[in-house]
Amino acid sequence: MAPELDRQMTPLIGVLPGEGCGPELTGHALAMLAAAGPPVVPEVQTGGMIGKQALHATGSPLSSEVASFCEGIFARGGAILAGAGGDRFVYDARRKFGLSAKVSPVHAFEELSGSGRWRPPQEPVDLIVVRENLGGLYHGHVCERESDEKTITIAFGTEHAEIAHVTSLAARLASGRRGRMAVVTKEAGLPDLHRAWAERAQEAATAHGVELRVVDVDLAAYLLLREPESFDVIATSNCFGDILSDLGGHLMGSRGNTYGASYSRDGAAIYQTNHGSAEDLEGSDTVNPAGQILSLAMLVREQFGWEEVATSLVDAVRATWRSGTVTADLAAPGLTVVGTQEWMRASFENLTEQLACEPA
Repeated sequence: MAPELDRQMTPLIGVLPGEGCGPELTGHALAMLAAAGPPVVPEVQTGGMIGKQALHATGSPLSSEVASFCEGIFARGGAILAGAGGDRFVYDARRKFGLSAKVSPVHAFEELSGSGRWRPPQEPVDLIVVRENLGGLYHGHVCERESDEKTITIAFGTEHAEIAHVTSLAARLASGRRGRMAVVTKEAGLPDLHRAWAERAQEAATAHGVELRVVDVDLAAYLLLREPESFDVIATSNCFGDILSDLGGHLMGSRGNTYGASYSRDGAAIYQTNHGSAEDLEGSDTVNPAGQILSLAMLVREQFGWEEVATSLVDAVRATWRSGTVTADLAAPGLTVVGTQEWMRASFENLTEQLACEPA
């Protein structure tokens, strides 16, 4: 699923606990990993504050201290597990560490068929959104602000090389899946950008032998809800990918289940949920830990090659849902809503039972 990364000899995880619900969720995820019995106990190092907390304390959502911490983790072949961080933390981190592409899996869980989306899909939903991280609107700058504050002019750009990188990654992923890639643009609204994305996508699709579909973003959003099973891998720009992957949270039952990772070309990676820090839910025993656990499962699979460990984590989460036990964001008829702590206890029990059933 993820870009090809070197398998490091020493498993190293750098943790940025985040803010709001972040520290609680990263703690639950790491506890689940320890209980899963990994083949090697990973070294876990914890970094400092990020997001709005860091902004208030240091003047930057990504402080020089945390940047140095991440660089040290990457230099040793490790990866970062990040809790939610507000303000411009994710954008600054992507720019700082050259995390040029984000991969966000979107897949429906049959255990949650009554949560989120309202119509069962004709086929299982299993798609990936690959977005360009370093250009576009999110990295624009205000170049002119009228004195009467009635007009703001923002300049932004996207390099052809980055578009080629993202479309090539998406095409390679599609070639190992169902062989279909959609590039999402806006032909009439952004004709030059549309042409660049469509041309680079066609080159990538031809090189990897996959089918290409070019879709305007508004239609893509509509189709993502109406017939999500028609998508395999989506390649798109920073802003469009952000919106579409969050919309995918509805297909997954809740934004609380969403996750993904941002990668540099030389293997640096930050794994994180796609939801926010939910400061209003901090300490309320109501947040959903699933997305953070799934992000850690993605990390150990992609970084360390621990397929069995990752599968155990995912299966434990799904077994808890299958028993009808969910957090409040997944409430649906026939399901039992419990607090975070009780949901975690059930997941630990399911993980323990699962491991006990495995052959010695």
